[in-house]
Amino acid sequence: MLAAWSFLAMLAALGSMTSTSTLGRGGMSAYKEWNINGHTVRLPSEATWAPPNPPPPPSPPLPTEQRFERAECDRWAQAGECAKNPAFMNSACSASCEAFGPKDTYESPSSCVSWANSGECEANPAFMFESCAASCAAVGARRKAYAERCPINGTDALKPGDVIPMFERAVSNFPELDPTLLSPSPPIALFENFASEEEIQALIRAGQGRYKRSQVLDTDTLGPATNIIRTSSNTWCDTPECLDNEHVRAVTERVAAVTGVPHENSEFAQLLEYRACAGEDSEDCQYYRRHHDYIDADRDRQQGVRILTVFIYLSNVTKGGETAFFTEPGLSVTPKAGRAVMWSQVLDQDPHTKDPRTEHEARPVLEGTKLAANFWIHQRDFKSAHARGCTQS
Repeated sequence: MLAAWSFLAMLAALGSMTSTSTLGRGGMSAYKEWNINGHTVRLPSEATWAPPNPPPPPSPPLPTEQRFERAECDRWAQAGECAKNPAFMNSACSASCEAFGPKDTYESPSSCVSWANSGECEANPAFMFESCAASCAAVGARRKAYAERCPINGTDALKPGDVIPMFERAVSNFPELDPTLLSPSPPIALFENFASEEEIQALIRAGQGRYKRSQVLDTDTLGPATNIIRTSSNTWCDTPECLDNEHVRAVTERVAAVTGVPHENSEFAQLLEYRACAGEDSEDCQYYRRHHDYIDADRDRQQGVRILTVFIYLSNVTKGGETAFFTEPGLSVTPKAGRAVMWSQVLDQDPHTKDPRTEHEARPVLEGTKLAANFWIHQRDFKSAHARGCTQS
């Protein structure tokens, strides 16, 4: 697997890429083929990966409890309302939907949910509507309701061909941050002096006493979940005490200035803590194994996909804790207070599509404590979409 990805990264650095899905058991997309300058590399489907989960949206209002006669519910269920109107029917007429609604008949119901969420109902309808009818109905109804409630009408931050020039400007126009372009393709930039001591301390104080086990995005439910791939702790800069702090605002404005993307497009800063362990194989190690920050489902959401990551280190680590990229040749960044690393999550020629070359990992900390602030930046306004409850469909 590692050899395949190294070969992919080497080829990707040479030119443009396209991808197609190939079918596995039951007609599902078990693999994805990346075509790079005429070379084809076949890799496991991205549906198995675990990107980091975004901040949770505001809780929706609780539905008003309603009761209906069983005969009326049965009539609606037999007319297909469990598929057309699942939110209402599963609340008011759950027994009728269980009896008369569409069913998932495939041997693994969780696979049906995952496949439906990844678009297989549209890509492979014959199999899916035969074997995973309930999942297709539920996902289809959810997407329809989301599209009606949260229409996409924002302005994209990046157009085709904008990614590489943005990084060139970032390392040319901000000499006071001591920038270096670590990699031109995929674009990865380092800033030695991104945050001041006052700004670092403000971000550290904002996280103190609030850290919880980090989560990933579950590919079955599209909701948050814990996973052995990610064992760090985190919290969010989403409180007035953090958001209104003058030093935090200064960092937020600097991120917007360097990237050229409005601060509204950024998720709330994620504040991270990685504690040291005795050795890389210790059970208590905190890390984030190989992953990508891009979330495919965001393509059809108001905020659009994550296009950039700006990762700011808030502490010095004497051993371990590097941010390691699986590029060719591989590169890594050592934690140092005030240092920041920025990378693209999308392709220069198509800034809605994931650049697989920026897969990375947070290695275990062996001495010291790693503190950091992470900014994920989207194609469109994230904060307004979040306030409307539109960041998750």
